[in-house]
Amino acid sequence: MALMLRLIAAAAVLTAAAYGPTAGPARADARFSGKGRRTSAGRDATAPHDSLAIIVNRSNPVENISFAELRQYFLGERTHWPNGRRVTLVMRDAPRPERDAVLRIVYDMREQDFRAHFLRARFTGELPEEPRLMDSTSRVINFVFLQPGALAYVRADEVGPSVKVVRLDGLLPGDADYKLTFSTAVNSPGS
Repeated sequence: MALMLRLIAAAAVLTAAAYGPTAGPARADARFSGKGRRTSAGRDATAPHDSLAIIVNRSNPVENISFAELRQYFLGERTHWPNGRRVTLVMRDAPRPERDAVLRIVYDMREQDFRAHFLRARFTGELPEEPRLMDSTSRVINFVFLQPGALAYVRADEVGPSVKVVRLDGLLPGDADYKLTFSTAVNSPGS
């Protein structure tokens, strides 16, 4: 545990040194300043604080994934990135609104179904490891910063420059029709 804390502290120092004093999860990335924007079709864009961003390590070459691919990664059906690196999935621990949204939208499962899925996959040997659980946004971001194969989600307005946001079906958080929003989670079929 002490080693992990030292690694996290080192990551924070490196991030601050590389990106300046505004780095970190509290800094809202300018790409997500969609609040109040309208699209060319006249629809309101989603506010960044209502969206979840899919994040990866900055060295990951992936820029865009489809919703179907995202679901495969999250279910453990795809375990490697196109460059061959193993995917390490990071989830927020329960109960968190972000986790609830991902369970409803991406997994289309309730909490007990999610747990049963990974228990069954671990028991049958279909999945080499379960998602890593993190208790805070800063821990998620620091883990993704340090782990080249990491895949995670955070609120879009909490993304810092130390990680990369992946487009989902060509869209970023805040764009109209972006699927990972809290309003989508409320209206999804798994609700």
